[in-house]
This record gives sequence, structure tokens and C-alpha cells, in this order.
Amino acid sequence: MKQIIAFISLVSLFLKGRSQTFAEWFEQNKTQLRYLRAQIIALNEYDDALEDGCAIADTGLTRIASDKAEDLRQQVQYFATQSNVSITIVADNRVGAILHMSTETSRLTDRIRQIGSESPLLKPSLDELCDHLLDRCISDLQTLTMLLQDGVISLFDAKRLARLQELYEDVEETTFTAINTLVEVTTASSN
Repeated sequence: MKQIIAFISLVSLFLKGRSQTFAEWFEQNKTQLRYLRAQIIALNEYDDALEDGCAIADTGLTRIASDKAEDLRQQVQYFATQSNVSITIVADNRVGAILHMSTETSRLTDRIRQIGSESPLLKPSLDELCDHLLDRCISDLQTLTMLLQDGVISLFDAKRLARLQELYEDVEETTFTAINTLVEVTTASSN
């Protein structure tokens, strides 16, 4: 009898323990389902937030692209203004003065060559000086042309005017003064 009681108590313990395990197992399934539902809700909220973030990022990137395009347009316009020559520079009195001095230099070199042709000793050196002055004159006119043409040099008006002033002083002080001095010397020596 003791054996039967022991067997019944063991079976009852086993069944009771097994029934607790089933209860726990069902409870775990319910807990897992609750957690899965919570995770699905959280993932849906994350998906909504992610879509909102992508929309904001797309708007921001569109804005950045349009700002870059506007910045590029402004830079192109800025540098284009440097390439275009304004009417103030073209109408500057120094332009006409440089052209006049260049024309006079050409005319005076012809006169010096005529005077030099009368003196065979001076002719080679006078021809060399005249050639040098005419080359200098051509170089000055090329520089003037570059300053006055659109798209050749990119400078603001102030820089163009400064370069024009430098060119004017150079033509006046060196080329024009040299040719006038040479005319005076050759005219005095031929008399």
C-alpha cells in the first residue's frame, strides 16, 4: 500500500508539475504574442517616421540643389561682368591719346627714315631705332586692344582703368618721348 500511495503521489506530482508547465507554456505564447504586437506597432511607427524623414531629406536636398544652381548662376554672372568692357573705358580720353601717339610715332619714324637716308652712317642705327619703336608701338596697341575687347581679359572697370593708365604713361613717357627726342636730334644733325 505504501507503494501505491508513493506511486499515486509521484504521478500526482508529475501531473501537477506537467500542468504547471503547460500553463506556463500557454502563458509564454500569450506573452510572446503581446511582445510581437508591440514590436509590429513600433515598426509601423518607425516606418512612418522614416518616411517623414526621407520626405524632409528629399526637400532639403532639393533646396540644396536649387541653392547650388542659383550660386552657380550668380558666379557666372559675376565673372561675365568682368569680361565685358564698359562704355566708360571705351570712351576714356586716354584711349584716343594712345591711338594718336601711336599714329604720330608711325608718322615720325617715316620722317626719321627719310632724314637717315641722307646720311649713310646713321641710316642703320636709325632704322634699328625706328624698328624698335614701331615694335613697341605695335605691342602697346595690342595691349590696348586686349583691354578694350569683351571676353579677352577678365578685369573689373577699376583694374582696366588702372591698366589703361599704366599703358598711357608707358606710351607717353617711353615711346612718344623717345620718338620726339629722336626727331629733334636727327633734324638738328641733318641741318
